[in-house]
Amino acid sequence: MLDGWTIIAHRDSFSPGTSDKDVVERCGEEGWALVTCDEMRYTPETMVMMAELSVPLFRVVTKRETHFVEVLATLVKARTNIISTLRKNCTAFVAHIHTGGNVKVMTRYEEPAESLTDAQLKTKRKFGRL
Repeated sequence: MLDGWTIIAHRDSFSPGTSDKDVVERCGEEGWALVTCDEMRYTPETMVMMAELSVPLFRVVTKRETHFVEVLATLVKARTNIISTLRKNCTAFVAHIHTGGNVKVMTRYEEPAESLTDAQLKTKRKFGRL
């Protein structure tokens, strides 16, 4: 149910130090979209887990460190656009949410290996794994 959405803070569901991969795995199991302010989508293990479990990731884009209340205000502004984006995309993706409420899908993860960008493939070659 998208219209009756609930925002759950990381600290309410995860212990400090929980890996990005474990967070994504739990989101996939629960059917949650993941909202973050960091660059976790670039972790190879995270990308694979997102693709396998079809976890949508929304990154709140800010120009500086932002207070939690400002992040929530951005999510409220973007609510209609977030729900619309979720309805239009049935596979894993990364979307940016801007403070004005705009949402833009940046990356789609149709299949783990096929959806990697050149930079992501370079990372795979450098570290030898995804």
